[in-house]
Amino acid sequence: MFQGDIAQFAPADLLLFLCHMNKEGMLTVRQEDASLNLSFKGNLLVDTDCEAADALVLKMMAESGAAPPETIERLRTGREETGLPLTRILDDVPWLAPEKAKKALAAGLRETVFRLLLWEKGAFQFTEMVVDDNPHLAPMDGQAIVMDLTREVDEYRELLRGLGSLERPVRSKSQSEQATAEEQYVLVHAGAAASVETLLATAPYPRLSAAWAVSSAVEKGWLEFVPGAETGAGADDQTEAGGHFPAYRLALRRLLQAEGDVERFSQLLGFAQSHCTQSILFGVSGDVLKRATVYHRDENGRLAASDHRDPDIDLASDLVFHQALVAGRPFVGAAFPSAVIEALGAAVPAADCALLPLGRLGDLDLLLHAVTAEPSGLTGPLACLELLSWQVKAPRLDRSVPAAAGGEPATGRKAGRLDGNDNAAAELVASIKDLPPMPHVVARILSLLSEADCDMKAVTEALSHDPALVAKLIKVSNSSLYGGYQETGSVNQAIVRLGMRATRSVIVAASTRNLFPMDSSRKGLLGRSLWEHAVQSGLAARRVAEFTRHADPDEAFAGGVLHDIGKVIMLLNRPDDYAEVHKRLEQGAPESTVVEREVLGFDHCLVGDRLLEGWGMPGNLRAIARWHHAPNQAGEPAALVHCVACGDLLGQRLCDRNGADSRLEERLAESCAALGLDEAALSELEELLTRDLQQSDLLD
Repeated sequence: MFQGDIAQFAPADLLLFLCHMNKEGMLTVRQEDASLNLSFKGNLLVDTDCEAADALVLKMMAESGAAPPETIERLRTGREETGLPLTRILDDVPWLAPEKAKKALAAGLRETVFRLLLWEKGAFQFTEMVVDDNPHLAPMDGQAIVMDLTREVDEYRELLRGLGSLERPVRSKSQSEQATAEEQYVLVHAGAAASVETLLATAPYPRLSAAWAVSSAVEKGWLEFVPGAETGAGADDQTEAGGHFPAYRLALRRLLQAEGDVERFSQLLGFAQSHCTQSILFGVSGDVLKRATVYHRDENGRLAASDHRDPDIDLASDLVFHQALVAGRPFVGAAFPSAVIEALGAAVPAADCALLPLGRLGDLDLLLHAVTAEPSGLTGPLACLELLSWQVKAPRLDRSVPAAAGGEPATGRKAGRLDGNDNAAAELVASIKDLPPMPHVVARILSLLSEADCDMKAVTEALSHDPALVAKLIKVSNSSLYGGYQETGSVNQAIVRLGMRATRSVIVAASTRNLFPMDSSRKGLLGRSLWEHAVQSGLAARRVAEFTRHADPDEAFAGGVLHDIGKVIMLLNRPDDYAEVHKRLEQGAPESTVVEREVLGFDHCLVGDRLLEGWGMPGNLRAIARWHHAPNQAGEPAALVHCVACGDLLGQRLCDRNGADSRLEERLAESCAALGLDEAALSELEELLTRDLQQSDLLD
């Protein structure tokens, strides 16, 4: 038996720990008058029991028409009278085909885990016992669902901060044909709900989906808080104090999570429509306006749009528009008279305006023009809109500023922008002859694994075309890294044990093995040394991320293996220059990036970044390749990059690669400080790493 308090053992950590224990049993968590039960078999979550989640299942079944009202009522009565989980009651209901309830039951299981992750207090107890499978749902990878729902919990909490007090009632201002089903529900039922909390609790949707619907409806002006009806003191003040920041933060999150240019443009335009008096989206070819759509709100707050096709307007006649297209720089300031706006019949009273270049979509350049009736100010909607537009198209900056010493960007220069060295590195990547693209099989598998409703049959089928990759997956799943106490021999069991995220990371790492030269030539010897270091860095980065809990260990593992991939390209395409770099390092030259810039004119960090960009690798892996010698420059993924950098340096120190030097120790101290590792923690970490590095043949 294992028990404790989730105030000391966070729910996410508790669930991940239980998954790694690889035991069969039931976890019971109690908080005041509420309780949750989760049944585990190894790392699989096979069933859950939660009264609130079962209530959601019944509401979803009723809303979708999966069961008639009398059946729903009988199920609800049976749940209340017996106290049995809904999945058990379904077995005794001959008039309902369980297949009709599967979608709702799956949502109920996720909702149970979601609610547990929200709890900040309560007693838990895990009891080893034989548990029954859920007869209506396939077992789910516990680690994968926890990692997925942890992100959703963060989103939910952020949405609540943006909404302010949940005790305040809301009312519908207008209806919209453009509203989603969830938004339509909250618009119809807002008046009958005593508060936002009531609306969320009664909605026939998972808690996060309902919160998104309320937040989106408020942001679009379809829903409003009832003035003067708040039950908590200072509720209005709380909402007003945030200004436009809560809405901006939500819009930024959506923008960063958007897939493809069309969705990014849509998210940006949605913010402008919600917070500006009028917004206009321009599609331009050359200097000729080909299309313009004007968005404004009528007197009832409803969004209206008017479309202008081929309006025969030459933007060269308007200096501000022309400069925005030519220079690619946004304009935000006082509203100005514009012949373009007047020609569209879209002139409205305005204090401030923004004109933002958004880049190309198809064969057109896009511009967004937005105005506010009142001054926008430094933190107003136009300033937020400009910052959001940078996520769609970074503003063109002055490139005359020289690079700072050490090759990193000078103050005032945007990190990662192209300069002469970047161009040279990009040309090297473009001219690669010996290095193949990401293998087709691997690209197919990664594409499948990135889908929300991943088809395991399709993944297994794709893997069958690469037996070597299958062998590596099984080998890794049986290693001590993933709690392989009972050996497995099938790819299906290997994927279940690893989980989707870990499988994806292992495939990325393992698929690069054949890119390293391994023959008996000088190039092969250097390639073997690079591969050994890559695996050691991956193992060490995974351990650092797991130990510090600052990043996803599996993502750190893949990043550690790939961090020096730029050196492989140098070795294959400029072998003599790379040998000269290696020689100087052996003779005591400073760190590799300095010598590489002296010999080749660029370093392996730039080359690795360009290669991974061409392979379509995620931004976090590119950030690791680009910034592992300067993690503080990495921006948002800095913690992940510090984990990889720390693992890279600890691996070198423990394996005596190039010996310990002052610069290595200085970089290691910097990453340890960023990750909160003191001397005692570092010593403990090195002991764990020593055992991990004994598995350096893991991907061979």
